[in-house]
Amino acid sequence: ADLLNRLAERDAAPRVYGSSKDFYIADKINGIPITKLTSSQKNRLKSDFNKIANALTEEGVLISDFGGTNILMDNKGKLKIVDVGTARKVSNKEFLNEFYGCGTEIINSWLLSHKLVCQGTF
Repeated sequence: ADLLNRLAERDAAPRVYGSSKDFYIADKINGIPITKLTSSQKNRLKSDFNKIANALTEEGVLISDFGGTNILMDNKGKLKIVDVGTARKVSNKEFLNEFYGCGTEIINSWLLSHKLVCQGTF
């Protein structure tokens, strides 16, 4: 919940109002999973994707299933990460830059194959 709220401050996630070990109550994001977006929508959203990836890197958080249905385009046309259930702290920021950024490889991969996750061991 704390991570989502820090990301919400950057307009990259829904605000969480309460949570426990098993659930959280947050703003509902009505949106479309990035896997369902058109090529033109994806091209327009590159900067939003970078904003989310940069925020996660700055937070020192690895989300191993980053992408797919965990990121939605909301009804205002902005990307939001909605599931951080696999998040874990990682102290190596260079690794996070590579995982989320992979230069621009991750964005190009997303545009071509709808898959955001960089392959590798961690």
